[in-house]
Amino acid sequence: MRQPYLALSDKLKPADDEARAQLASIPHGEPVDVVIIRERPQKFENLVYLTFRLVGVAMELSSRDARGWLAIKTGRCDVVSWPPDNPAPRKTWIPHGTGPSDMGRAQLEAFWDEAREVIRRDVLPHVAPPLAEQIRYRIEEIELAAASPR
Repeated sequence: MRQPYLALSDKLKPADDEARAQLASIPHGEPVDVVIIRERPQKFENLVYLTFRLVGVAMELSSRDARGWLAIKTGRCDVVSWPPDNPAPRKTWIPHGTGPSDMGRAQLEAFWDEAREVIRRDVLPHVAPPLAEQIRYRIEEIELAAASPR
């Protein structure tokens, strides 16, 4: 069951009566698994992911691969060298996830700000004009959504 909680310095506090009741039903000391999913503005998130999908279409990549490519281009990745004992280990770039468990609101907004510039600079000049126009339209729509009260 999914319930809202508030993150405090070293604990979670139920955010409503239903969450308090759920927590009260768990015996003290019982181990539980918790999945942290940070809230993000839904309209903004939907528009950003739609734009990433359009970028993928324009680049002939899956939406996931387009997001990963943008994560790497914006420095949101780890570089792994393997095998470690090889004098010339192979380097692999592993993009960071963009889902709510990986990026909260601020992180997604920062990622979008940088990804938007990569899209403008490294994608739009190289894709079919009708696709570039759709992506530009979505970028403008996101900018308008970000400027309006949430």
